[in-house]
Amino acid sequence: MIRYLAAASAIVLAALLAILALGRTTAMRDVPYASKLASPGVPRIEGTVNGTAAPLVGDAPWALSALPECFRQLRTLRGSPPYVSAHIGLIAPPRGTWRRALAGRLATADCIVRISGRTAIVTRGDTRLVVPSDARFSIAGDRLILDRFAGDAEDVRVYALRDGKAPAFRAP
Repeated sequence: MIRYLAAASAIVLAALLAILALGRTTAMRDVPYASKLASPGVPRIEGTVNGTAAPLVGDAPWALSALPECFRQLRTLRGSPPYVSAHIGLIAPPRGTWRRALAGRLATADCIVRISGRTAIVTRGDTRLVVPSDARFSIAGDRLILDRFAGDAEDVRVYALRDGKAPAFRAP
């Protein structure tokens, strides 16, 4: 009987040591990856300006998603352009109903989106984020759609304005 108790204890101890060793090597590998995910594309700014936190400035294809006080991301779809075209009806109105926002200013809550040429700038207070020029804004009913191509992939994000109104870009 003591033989079986000793064998069972040895098995449990070996399993526990293996789990602890596996956890440590996995955690060490994931640390650099996790820190890269923390701020994709925006440089870290250290210090303060006039006693307040430094403003956030940089390129950000995810700019609207970073401002939940102004925009509510409803859905997203990523993949190859043929994949996105085949599945776009699941997350947004059909593309034929999209009205392209070519230029103008959209204000909601305390956020402002300015489109000029191929550049979109999103501001909220001291925060100024630039949506890369490969992005296109469209409006479909009460939805704001950000359609972006990055390499051979397409990223479509569907947003609603926090105030519930339909998005409308006004002349700058």
